[in-house]
Amino acid sequence: MNEKYRLSGKSGNLFLLGSFIGPILITLLCVVYSYINVYNPIVYLTLLVFLGLLFGIMMVQKLVIKLSKCRSEKSSMLYGIIVGLFGVYASWCTFFFVLFQRDALSVNFIDIVLNPGMIYEFARSLAKEGYYSLLGIQVKGGLLWFIWIVESLGIIAAAVYTILTPVCRMVFWTASTKVRPILISSLYFVKK
Repeated sequence: MNEKYRLSGKSGNLFLLGSFIGPILITLLCVVYSYINVYNPIVYLTLLVFLGLLFGIMMVQKLVIKLSKCRSEKSSMLYGIIVGLFGVYASWCTFFFVLFQRDALSVNFIDIVLNPGMIYEFARSLAKEGYYSLLGIQVKGGLLWFIWIVESLGIIAAAVYTILTPVCRMVFWTASTKVRPILISSLYFVKK
């Protein structure tokens, strides 16, 4: 009876269910993060909001894995990487959409999503000019690229790290035929 619980290795419906729920919820989180990031007058508060985004991504991952009843670490890891990369792209798309809306530029969100080259060009021009200042110094160039890379790695790490936590290894208790008779008979004897 001292056997260690092992995952069955079954993916469940992770990729079917996860392809709908994960991207939608992560995009909504990125929209909230982008609005706060663009309109926030206190730059230092952005770090707390970013940590909230990472926590939200972890909760989305937990929800998707639980709903899909995935018991495969490999499938969960692959899904985490895919969703993490999607989260990075969604973060960039929503950030530029909100930034353009703030500057009263008429740009359709779908046009931004469908043009990754345009996102890269906007990021390059934004890195040259700078976007905000810390301690009175304009953050631009290599420092801004470094911050963006750390942010991207954080999003991917949050999506993948959730898979490695014990929360995603919870056993799904289902009543099997071997357990039912024991429970029913024990209840029956208790009533007598």
